[in-house]
Amino acid sequence: MTKRTLLRLSLLTAAALLAVAPATPQKPRAAASSKKAAQSEDAQTKAARLLNLGVAYMNQQRMEQALKMFEQAAALDPTLSAARLNQGIALLNLQRTGPAKALLLEEVKHDPANKRGWYNLGLLYRSLGQAEDAVAAFRKVAELDPVDPDTHYFLATLYLEQKQYQQAVAEFERALELAPFTSRRSSAWPAPTSVWARRRSRASIWLASRS
Repeated sequence: MTKRTLLRLSLLTAAALLAVAPATPQKPRAAASSKKAAQSEDAQTKAARLLNLGVAYMNQQRMEQALKMFEQAAALDPTLSAARLNQGIALLNLQRTGPAKALLLEEVKHDPANKRGWYNLGLLYRSLGQAEDAVAAFRKVAELDPVDPDTHYFLATLYLEQKQYQQAVAEFERALELAPFTSRRSSAWPAPTSVWARRRSRASIWLASRS
């Protein structure tokens, strides 16, 4: 699996996850309880910073540093699911498929609507040559986000490898319809335009050969 393919990452920053709820009146707490709450808040704040630092490292393709940040963030705040998800993505980029698979499966089990988890599971299964599992994962992404062109493109290539040509045609056509530089708004996590130019060329040539 190439770095270009893997780096279509589903990165989550802490900002959205740590939005503060409106304050509500509280009864006075004991000093010990207040101290414990402050420590917990400090841990969550530090975890959020580590998460964002890990995302920055990952965007620079510094995967080992990113992984360390995500591991530390998850240790500080076990409720921060983005840290575990990005930890799995970093491991996948480092081609440590065993632990990556375990973390990604844990995340989609915890949150079946986690399209980033399913997408990266699709990439993982594809890299391992497990076409049926990859199709199932990408199908789940397509259910959750029907207008993501990259998902349809990967489904098309998987169907093509399995010689399921009718499904491959349908998915290639859908991917081209939703490609980032068409009039339609692309969703989710579009690949760079240069990547999609090559994909469009490949898909167009193959579709022409089938007509």
